[in-house]
Amino acid sequence: MKDIKRGSWIAVLCWAAWALAGANGSKGRAADWPTHQGNSQRNAVTEERLSLPLSPVWVHQPRYAPEPAWPPPAKQDFWHEESNLAPRVDFDLAYHVAVAGDSLFYGSPAEHAVHCLDAGSGALRWSFFTEGPVRFAPVVRDGKVYFGSDDGNVYCLKAAGGELVWKYRPASDDRRLPGNGHMISLWPVRTGLVIEDQTVYGGAGLFPDHGVYLFALEADTGKEVWKRSIPQPAQGYLAADAGALWVPSGRTGMMAVALRDGKDVGSIDTCGTYLVATQGRVFCESSRYQRHLLIRGALARPDHFVTVQEETAYFQGPREIAARTLAPYVQRTTELARQRSRHKQLSEELKKAGTRDPAKAAALLAQLDTLQKTIVDLEDQVENKSHLWRRKDAPAHSFVLAGDTLFCGRDGRVTAARTGDGAEAWTAKVAGRAYGLAVAQGRLFVSTDEGSIYCFESGQPAPLQTVTAPAPTSPYSHDDLGAAYAAAAETILGQTPDRKGYALVLDCGEGRLAYEIAKRSEFRVVGVEADAAKAARAREALAKAGLLGRVSVHHIPKGKLPYPQYFANLVVSDGAVVSGELPMDWSEILRVLRPYGGVAMFGGPRLTTAAAEETLRAAAVEGGRVLSDRGAWVAVRRGPLAGAGEWTHQYADPANTTCSGDTLVRGRMTPLWFGQPGPRDMIDRHNRTMAPLWKNGRLFVPANERVIALDAYNGTRLWEVDVPGSRRLGVMKDAAHMALADDLLYIAVADACWGLNVATGRREVVLQSPPPEGSGKYQWGYVAVVGDRIFGSIQKSGASLNRQGNMCPILEGDFRQIILSEELFSLDRRTGQTKWRYAGAIPNSAVGLGKGRIYFLEARDGAPAARSLDGRIRIDQLFSGPTFLVALDAESGRKVWEIPLRLPFQHIVYLCYAPATDAVLLSGTFNGKVGAEDHVFYGLRTFRSDTGVLLWEQDIAAGIINGTHGEQWQHPVILDGEVLTKYFECDLRTGNTLPSRAFSPGGGCGTLSGSASAIFLRGGNPHMFDLQSGTGAALNHVSRPGCFVNIIPAGGIISIPESSSGCTCSYPLQASFAYVPTEIAQ
Repeated sequence: MKDIKRGSWIAVLCWAAWALAGANGSKGRAADWPTHQGNSQRNAVTEERLSLPLSPVWVHQPRYAPEPAWPPPAKQDFWHEESNLAPRVDFDLAYHVAVAGDSLFYGSPAEHAVHCLDAGSGALRWSFFTEGPVRFAPVVRDGKVYFGSDDGNVYCLKAAGGELVWKYRPASDDRRLPGNGHMISLWPVRTGLVIEDQTVYGGAGLFPDHGVYLFALEADTGKEVWKRSIPQPAQGYLAADAGALWVPSGRTGMMAVALRDGKDVGSIDTCGTYLVATQGRVFCESSRYQRHLLIRGALARPDHFVTVQEETAYFQGPREIAARTLAPYVQRTTELARQRSRHKQLSEELKKAGTRDPAKAAALLAQLDTLQKTIVDLEDQVENKSHLWRRKDAPAHSFVLAGDTLFCGRDGRVTAARTGDGAEAWTAKVAGRAYGLAVAQGRLFVSTDEGSIYCFESGQPAPLQTVTAPAPTSPYSHDDLGAAYAAAAETILGQTPDRKGYALVLDCGEGRLAYEIAKRSEFRVVGVEADAAKAARAREALAKAGLLGRVSVHHIPKGKLPYPQYFANLVVSDGAVVSGELPMDWSEILRVLRPYGGVAMFGGPRLTTAAAEETLRAAAVEGGRVLSDRGAWVAVRRGPLAGAGEWTHQYADPANTTCSGDTLVRGRMTPLWFGQPGPRDMIDRHNRTMAPLWKNGRLFVPANERVIALDAYNGTRLWEVDVPGSRRLGVMKDAAHMALADDLLYIAVADACWGLNVATGRREVVLQSPPPEGSGKYQWGYVAVVGDRIFGSIQKSGASLNRQGNMCPILEGDFRQIILSEELFSLDRRTGQTKWRYAGAIPNSAVGLGKGRIYFLEARDGAPAARSLDGRIRIDQLFSGPTFLVALDAESGRKVWEIPLRLPFQHIVYLCYAPATDAVLLSGTFNGKVGAEDHVFYGLRTFRSDTGVLLWEQDIAAGIINGTHGEQWQHPVILDGEVLTKYFECDLRTGNTLPSRAFSPGGGCGTLSGSASAIFLRGGNPHMFDLQSGTGAALNHVSRPGCFVNIIPAGGIISIPESSSGCTCSYPLQASFAYVPTEIAQ
């Protein structure tokens, strides 16, 4: 019998025994489909019957395809040997609809809107625009439409005309940030609402550390009935049944609260956003890999969808469609789960008994044999004796039951099967994957991932009517004022180095300057307007222009802006163009303006040069100047942040300190932005690729044979370039393949090094490594850049690990191989001219630069290193012969000094230069004993950088031997006069150990990164330890960083680009994040 991994099925939890008393929720009128999946239970059942065959009547094609909030997962999890991973957060892959009477409603993330269509023709009736994406289908009840938005509000509209009845904001504060590609609330309403007994239920927030709320509102008035905080994100379509509200959380477990007061009544340790709550049972995803079904922890077939009608359950899976009588099926699978659990328990007891207690072992074996027969019998009952019928079938993306017909949405088609036997009775083609189905008013509605919404009806086929969104048109008159706005936009963009990112338009008015800037750039434009009526008119106009969504207009009273520090590449004022009046609160403008080139520019034809100069003098703003161009302008370009650090090499710098030196990252932190890139194009976390790099406001993320450049302050994807042959894995045993200068990002590829323009990604130069003296194929290994010099190494082709897979047997544990170079060299990075070469057997992980010298370890003739045929070798073998620490002059390659060494290292070796003490540090690990216990020891050897004289040495007992969570390869952080790892701290001047601070919260397999004020590490979630206060805390409780260096404190912020790719553990959000100190953000 094959073992099935824990938690790999749809969960059907029979919770009626402990649920609150209460009737099943209302199912809505049979003729309507008033909410996603038809009713509050989300069971996708309607009594309405459709007469087959159906014919397509119309297709509605919106202006934009859906914009899912979260990127798809990795394609595989190598550690668990699972491929074709299914997305677990998939609520907005299509425009799901609600239908009431002759009206159809859907929300649009791309347009920040809810649209109402004529259900009979697909024609647009009205649109209502919000201040952020609308990701869930509305709920329609008693002539009103209810929905939530990423702008942090719940809305109630009149269904007939879309007029606002009321809106409600669950959070007490209005704080916004770039999230999932839009400027949204820190507390987005990311749940599909539920209405039960004239009460609206919903949830808001993704970051429990900053507040996540569940709430209940009076449906007629929006008055709050109750509100409470919860310790996990609220994300997905809520479901209500038997007096309880079920709350999905994305990639982690869901909880249940009482409808009447919000108190906890249960939870399920499961994951995903698919949820059905009906007849006292809860069906939900619990798979780490695919969408499957579980009953009280029992493993059933890997079904994707379920719908229940009375005592019959219909299941749609990857290979079959089936009908089962629910009660005996639940009973058998529950018993099967119990017996499997008992089998596992007895197996553990047998392991403990072993050969020490033969009699007990024999008895346990007999019990296990009997139990195995019972399990096989139960499996047969579940598999073969629980069906009313079953048929082979293809996978589906949606599944509903209408009368006696089961409709399935599939790739490029929709099908119908009869409930009597499952035989296919009808099929029709659609464009895209059919993720959404609804049956109402005699029609079948199909929503696809391409954005199309189809309507099918019974009757004779007729020509399909295609209803498209109107072509974008200019919403403003072509008059002198329009010409002035156009000229202003040209002037502003002429002074702005960026064309991507975020532009903030103050005093936005009716959106005319925002419109002109958006037309001429790729900025996401955020307009701020204190007059609600003007803001509404601006949204209407920008929607007509096809720009609403990329341009958002926020109604914000005068005063403090709700946006985070540093996010805006450009800040301008519409009001200044019209009136010539300039903003007076420069502190707020500079607070939100991006360092390293962000531009604030105010003026226009009505501003005089004298007034502009007086404003600049009064404001006393650094970097400001007055320009004359079709009027006068005050322009401020923000420079670098004083005290901000950078991260230009794998371990922060060419010296390998793993410390950015950033003095600004300290205290409590708050989210700055989150979203892309996601896990799909990243290297698997256990394969441990190199760290992201950071300089001058740009973040460079190493992806799978690709590099992605982001604006570090708002997450905008600036460019991405495919770099075939660049993948490098197991970086702790090797050297990284990228290094960063002011102008170029250098990437080692085969036997060369590409230089990519940091602003555009354009390949400006290809530097060729010097030809090797020996025969055979070689590649570029080590890479570092200092000034106009680039430093590299030559290694055997294929020496660096580059094939993704389960690499834990290669990287984890003791006595693993490291990568070896055969020559170091230096080139002029401008001309490519070779400046010097040095031949020797040199481990890639033990090369560093500092004080004008390059330092490295070298194994001399007679050592096994000289006989390494593939460029890989165990460290204990490498150091078994003559070994030297060598220093060369970095400019000329002249040998400054060398000293012979005897090193005990067996697992890893690192070299760092410590600027504060002008010393070279060697760090490595080996096995030893403390009393009778085996331990991994960290050996530290420190030398004067000018002479190589040994200053001190120290061996420190640390983790367990042969560990699998980085016990052997922790890279040190060099912070002023100290060396730190998660196991110990030492004084770099004396070698004395210091009182160790509890950096590690446990469970972390990465290594430390540091700033001047803090230490960062993986401990399940990303953690920060503040060195000034001596306290540590998780930056969040919703994500996981990568398994090596992934948390980058630089530029006054913390950047954590996605690096958990392939991880299927239960945590809510898998994306990229950035954080800013709370005291600055506020």
